[in-house]
Amino acid sequence: YKRQAKRQETGKKFLRSALSASMERLAFSGIETGHTDILLSCAINPDGTQLVSSSKDKTLKVWGLATGQTLLTLKGHTGTVNACSFNPDGSSIISASEDRTIKIWDASNGQELRTLKGHTDKVNSCAFSPDGTWIVSASNDKVLKIWNAAKGREERTFNGHILWVTGCAVSPDGVWIVSASRDKTLRIWTTHSADRARRILKGHTEGINACAFSPDGAWIASASDDMMLKIWDKATGQEYRTITGHTDKVMSCAFSPDGAYIISVSLDGTLKFWRLVDGLEVSTIPLGPLRCVALHSWKPVAVSGDTRGNFYILDLVGINYGPIILT
Repeated sequence: YKRQAKRQETGKKFLRSALSASMERLAFSGIETGHTDILLSCAINPDGTQLVSSSKDKTLKVWGLATGQTLLTLKGHTGTVNACSFNPDGSSIISASEDRTIKIWDASNGQELRTLKGHTDKVNSCAFSPDGTWIVSASNDKVLKIWNAAKGREERTFNGHILWVTGCAVSPDGVWIVSASRDKTLRIWTTHSADRARRILKGHTEGINACAFSPDGAWIASASDDMMLKIWDKATGQEYRTITGHTDKVMSCAFSPDGAYIISVSLDGTLKFWRLVDGLEVSTIPLGPLRCVALHSWKPVAVSGDTRGNFYILDLVGINYGPIILT
């Protein structure tokens, strides 16, 4: 850890770590990231060979997952880039920015393909539909929007939140959207109708920073400034479990591919693994004040980024994904 601290003092790093089967041991190595400010979002492409990151420095970068080498730098936004994601086949990248736009990029060469305009304030989050045909975005203008990905055309606007919409996610079947807001609620919407939220999820005592669907679409996780994670039953909107253990704002969360674990990151400087079935904390990894986390859809790999511009890749060695039963 002394060697790790020394590396962080000498410059912004790309860090790779390997976890044992019990997720207790770490080994680090590092190279420069190239970002010059806070890392805010990260995602892994479908085949697990690349990752994309977005930053307050107004750029996105595409990396080789195995090497940590920068493959592309995507420039075009005029404000902080709050979110990024690959489309389902990995050919495109979307980004959401404080310049009030969403951009679509060619993942192979970094070329800007189109810019989506319609939000009237900062755009905080974006996600592709499972079939890649449409995009959902969330903004400080208190609304979500659905866009036609091929034409860049706005198709629907979802109204209901009374404060900034900070996060959004699409269910694996493409039928549902969940949104997170500074108004302390999550809302569940059907993708085919913007009439009203089908369910409003209340329980957090501070603004919510992020939300995620489980791989089977049955559960929703939320991360909040109240230092808690909450798990919700999507079908009923009822709170299933509150997970505590972080000592500062929880900024992001994600489910493992089998839905058995949740990974969360916090400004308290830790990344934590939790077991969904009982909320048990499996492992805590001290990395630094963290803003984003993502898991690959089938490989045991996670990525995270912190407020100092460091990037982390975690190989979840020994983790065997399998079915779980919740009672």
